[in-house]
Amino acid sequence: EFVERFLDEGRLVVQLNHGNIAQVLDMGEVDGSYYLAMEYVDGLDLRALLQRLRRDEIMTPVTVAMQILVEITKGLDHAHNRVDEHGDRLNVIHRDVSPANVMVSRTGEVKLLDFGIAKVAARVNQSISGSLHGKFLYMSPEQAAARNLDHRSDLFSLGSLAYELLTGIRPFAGDSELKTLDLIRSGQHRVLRDVRPDVPPAVEAIVERCLQIDPDKRFQSAVDLQHAILAWFVESKSVVSATDLAAFVKPYLPVRAQT
Repeated sequence: EFVERFLDEGRLVVQLNHGNIAQVLDMGEVDGSYYLAMEYVDGLDLRALLQRLRRDEIMTPVTVAMQILVEITKGLDHAHNRVDEHGDRLNVIHRDVSPANVMVSRTGEVKLLDFGIAKVAARVNQSISGSLHGKFLYMSPEQAAARNLDHRSDLFSLGSLAYELLTGIRPFAGDSELKTLDLIRSGQHRVLRDVRPDVPPAVEAIVERCLQIDPDKRFQSAVDLQHAILAWFVESKSVVSATDLAAFVKPYLPVRAQT
């Protein structure tokens, strides 16, 4: 099952050709060992970045956090709407949108990775019935309850990521995995602006809409979420470029070896 899931990831990601998704360049088997050859992203993942920010007691600037979210929504929108060679939608659901699976490169690119547990309509190797896949802290309520999912589950997970990126704390961190799942299913979390008062109300509203228990009350697509964030940028007269993202992460990147 592990090998089939590994190969499934390669077959899936090779069909996802987008600048905000880490690309699979080759896959195969050598002497009984299977491999994926992937694009190298010279940077660090958001989990490592958040750990360093917490250590230095620094909050991610709101504009930087929101620009990272915009880039993630671009990758998700591509995955959610990708069609196969026959024009049929693959109906990809990532199911593991979390800080560890988002990288920011040295040049300010944002890449979504690890589609290893993604759900696809015509997946060769279907998941074990009733099992939970993904990181508990970022699951949607329907995923935590092992119910049927659609692409809006990824938007809830992205809301959890956004909350942590803005506040430095996870919205649904319980004392145990079961407590965490209970918090997610009930939607219980601290009000974002109680944790970080300088977050604009409009930004809080965007994150809270992602974190709605009822999928019908969330943004209905990644592009809808993207448009809401871009509208906030326009209203706040803010602009963030890849150069700005690169400058923000630069102090936390490993020093390059001299060649």
